[in-house]
Formats: sequence, C-alpha cells, structure tokens
Amino acid sequence: MARRELSAIAPSPQPEPMRKPPQQQQPHPTVTVMTQPSTQPTDIADVPLADMYAEARRLAAEHALMRNFYYREAARAFQTGQRAAAKDLAARGHWHNAEMHKAHARGGEQIFSQRNALVGANAIDLHGLHVKEAMTMLTQRIDALQRQGIRSLFVITGAGKHSVTGTARIKQAVLKFCHERRLRYKEPQSGGIVVYF
Repeated sequence: MARRELSAIAPSPQPEPMRKPPQQQQPHPTVTVMTQPSTQPTDIADVPLADMYAEARRLAAEHALMRNFYYREAARAFQTGQRAAAKDLAARGHWHNAEMHKAHARGGEQIFSQRNALVGANAIDLHGLHVKEAMTMLTQRIDALQRQGIRSLFVITGAGKHSVTGTARIKQAVLKFCHERRLRYKEPQSGGIVVYF
C-alpha cells in the first residue's frame, strides 16, 4: 500500500531548475545532408547539429537536474532520520525521472524528423539520437523496406565528432546490429554504412 501512496503523490510546484552559467559558444560545423538541392532559402543542413540536439533535449536535461537534486536531498533526509521528507523528496525525484524519459523520447522524435525530412526513402539519418533510439528507428526502417521489397539502406551514423567521447557510438551499434542479424554491409565513407538485407 505504501508504494501506491508513493506513486500517487503529485509533485508540488517545482523551483526554477538550476542552470549553469552561459559559456561562450564555439562555432559548430554545419551538417551535410545527402539530398538534392533545396529551393528553400534555409533547410536542415543550415542548422548545426549541436544546436539542434541542445534544443530538442533541453527539457530532458532540466528534468535530469531536478531529478538529481531531489534524489540527493532524499538521501540526505534519510541519513538524518527524516523518513517522511525522504519519501516525499524521492517521489519528486521519480516524477522528474519519468518526465526526463518522456522528454528524451519527444526530443529523439523531433531530431529524427528534422534530420530525415530531406533524405530519400532508402536512407536514414541517425545523427543526434541516443543509441537505443537510433537502433529502434533503424530496425523499423529496415522492416518497412523489406516489406516493400527494397534490399538496401544507406545509414548515416556520423563519425562521432559531436559525441562526448569522440567515439562513433551509433556506428558501432549499427555494425553490431549487422553482425547479429548476419547482414552484409559496406562503409563508403566514415559516417555512413550501406546495409544489405
């Protein structure tokens, strides 16, 4: 019964999220999209990937900060014997954690839609997605193409230049996916893989 009460606690009004002081922006290289020239004055190729990612993931990052704050405060309250306060603070942390995951899902969908608006049906751009999101999108696209009788897909993975570690995590996941499914592939360029199925 205590668990039901815990999950039913509605979050009280939240304080303004803690924000880091603004840092000086470094110029980012623009994204190159493999498509036909656009007649529009501005397209997604003009938007730096880091800026697009930051905007789409902003709300999730704020919820993550608040989640961490409430979890720390819950631990402190528990350690000082304030069990009721710890329970309330932990519930708020759980709420922010759930909201963070929802915001990441929406952000991933937004990034995917923007990045793939200009690529052809036999290509998929996974830049800016988390690995799990990217692999879900890739699996869905391959399944759909197989039903249509299409047997190859150009997967734009990126080279890892925008990742924190500088590692092409999506590319590694796509290669692992190909090995697990026994799919043939070739790498015509560092940030892309052609997958045959």
